[in-house]
Amino acid sequence: MNNQRGSMIVVVIMLLALLSIMGVSSIRTSNTELEIATNNLILKRCFYNAESGINSTLKLLPSVLNNEDQIDNATLDWQGNISNADTPPFYDVSIKHKTQSGKVLFYGDTNGDYLLEYNTSGIGYPVEIIESLGTDYRGGKVIVNVGARYEEAFPMPKAALWVGDDVYANGVSGSVLGEGPPGEEAECDDENVYDILHNSPLSVIDYSGDTGSETKIDLDSSLYPYFLINNYFIRSPLLSESQYSNETFGSPERPKVFRAKGDLEIRASDGYGILLVDGNLEVKGDFLWQGLIIINGNFRFSGGGNKAVYGAVVAMGSAVRMDGGVDIYYDCTSLSKLRRNFSSYRKLWWYQPFS
Repeated sequence: MNNQRGSMIVVVIMLLALLSIMGVSSIRTSNTELEIATNNLILKRCFYNAESGINSTLKLLPSVLNNEDQIDNATLDWQGNISNADTPPFYDVSIKHKTQSGKVLFYGDTNGDYLLEYNTSGIGYPVEIIESLGTDYRGGKVIVNVGARYEEAFPMPKAALWVGDDVYANGVSGSVLGEGPPGEEAECDDENVYDILHNSPLSVIDYSGDTGSETKIDLDSSLYPYFLINNYFIRSPLLSESQYSNETFGSPERPKVFRAKGDLEIRASDGYGILLVDGNLEVKGDFLWQGLIIINGNFRFSGGGNKAVYGAVVAMGSAVRMDGGVDIYYDCTSLSKLRRNFSSYRKLWWYQPFS
């Protein structure tokens, strides 16, 4: 009997020992999994912080380069820095120019064809290499590298009215002026801007209103890159209607991009920003637009009322017809502000070095 009791005690002790080992092993496994999960969370935070650094830098780059005179006078040894070390997200970003054949590499329009090309002639904006170090207050770090180039939302039109083919004026009382709005001509002194412009071959005409009965002003074709601009704004929302009346598009404080798929008719309205019409556009009655209008089709001002555009009009179709009172003033201030607002540095490539 005593031997049986002794055997039971041994069995119980062995079971307790086994359970203890299993418990300790389970705790260690849990702790290991917790450490792995914590480290994974820290690395994810570091990665997202590094990405935040990249995105912030892409937005700030034009002003950083301008403030440090690294656009017109970019130097090979320049290195910029953007840091956010005090509050989340924590990142430290270094920036340097990409080089080619011992020169700073740029991206811009080198030959006046409105298309951007890589060059080492200092035309456009420098191509940048950005390295972002993301950290976390609990330790860890992640490095992300990207290449970026500056992509313009649109090239500056070289005329108040850029036409793809014919321009007809029917009893128009108004002006199409490339030197700028009345009283602000000096603002555009540095711009080589015409009143009405065609391209391929280049054809220029100075225009003022009071043309009498329907008059054909000029004939030729345009090379303004409508499709490139439309692709740049492809994610901007489309207008839901094909006809608008007494509408206000955007505001002076918040100009926007408006895209129309197909023909569009606007009556007695005003707008601020960029209007892209993939079709024909007809404007009736009073109309005021501050910014850029680009039409991949025909454009017509019709009916009574006062119509004015402060900025520029680009019409790619076979005819522009102007009836009634029409004023188109090239406004370099408005166009430059729009281009700054909507242009940006964009990623060329991305990689994460192994740490």
